Amino acid sequence: MIRNNGWGFGASYNALFFIDENTGWIAGGSQRVLRTTNGGDSIITDYLFAGNLQDMYFKDALTGIVSGSGTDMFKTTNGGLSWNNIVMPIGFRIPEFYKLTFVNDLTGWVAGTDRRIFKTTDFGDTWFYIDSIAVNPQMRCAEFIDENTGFVGGEQGYLFKSTDGGENFVRENSGLFPPAFMASIHFYNDSIGWAVGGGGKIIKTTNGGQTLVNIISQEQELPNEFSLSQNFPNPFNSKTKINYKIGKEAFIQIKITDLSGKEIKTLINKKQNMGNYEINFDATELSSGIYFYSLYIDKIIMDNKKFVLLK
Repeated sequence: MIRNNGWGFGASYNALFFIDENTGWIAGGSQRVLRTTNGGDSIITDYLFAGNLQDMYFKDALTGIVSGSGTDMFKTTNGGLSWNNIVMPIGFRIPEFYKLTFVNDLTGWVAGTDRRIFKTTDFGDTWFYIDSIAVNPQMRCAEFIDENTGFVGGEQGYLFKSTDGGENFVRENSGLFPPAFMASIHFYNDSIGWAVGGGGKIIKTTNGGQTLVNIISQEQELPNEFSLSQNFPNPFNSKTKINYKIGKEAFIQIKITDLSGKEIKTLINKKQNMGNYEINFDATELSSGIYFYSLYIDKIIMDNKKFVLLK
C-alpha cells in the first residue's frame, strides 16, 4: 500500500503502533492520526490538531497515548476517535518528547529534550518529574525493561541507565562518539538490547550495558581541569570565537564535524601549556547548517558543543 502519492510527497509520519495483525495507528506531523482495523488495507483518518507527534503506545484497542512537545501529549480511550490533552508538569520549559516506554498497563516513562525524565503510574493521566540527566545534550529516547531498570539516550552518544525506576541515572559506555546520537533503544530481556541513531551506528549489549567508569564529570572535574565554552556569536555568519581552558599541559585537538560525523577541519593539533585560549574560526568555506566542535585531550574526547552557521 502506498499513501499520499508515494515517495517524496504527502505528510511525514514518525510513529507507528500495532496491537495485533489488524489494528494499528500512525501519527506524525500531519495533524491527524491514521487508523486501520484490517492490517492497513484501508486507512481511517482521525484529526488531531497538534504539532509534530513523535511516538505512540496503545495498551489495548481503545486506550493509547501519543507524544510530541510538552504541550502536545494526548490520550484516547475510544481507539483514536477523539483525543484528550495531557497536562505535563513542564513549567516554563517546553521540551520535545520523542519516545514513550511502558512496562505494563500503568507504568511508563518519557524523556524530554531538556534532559528531564517524567514517569506515570496511571497510564498517562498524570505525569511527575523524577530526575534530570546532568549533561547538556538533549535526550531522545527511553526504554525500561521492568519497573526498576531502564535506559535513556540522546545526542552526542550519551546513554544512561537507572536501576531504581528512574530516580537516579548512571552514564553507560555506549561506544558512540559525537555527533552520533541515540534515536531508539529496545531490550529483549534484562541483558540483551540494541540502540540505533545517527552516524549509521547500531550498537548491542548482551550483559545489560556497561557503566562508564573514570569519566570526567561535566559538572565537577571538567571545569577545573579542561573546559570548552559555547562559541560566540552563535548562530553566526562566517566568523565566530571559540574559548577553552586547559588545567595542565596536554596534547590538544579541536575538531569540527558535520551532522553525519564527518570531520571537516582540525583547528588545533598540538601540545599546549596550562591556560585560557581563544580561537577565531572563519567558516567562510562551509555551507549553512549545524556543526559540532569537540575538545580532545591527549586524543581522548572530553567535551563538544554545537554551533549553527547561517549565511
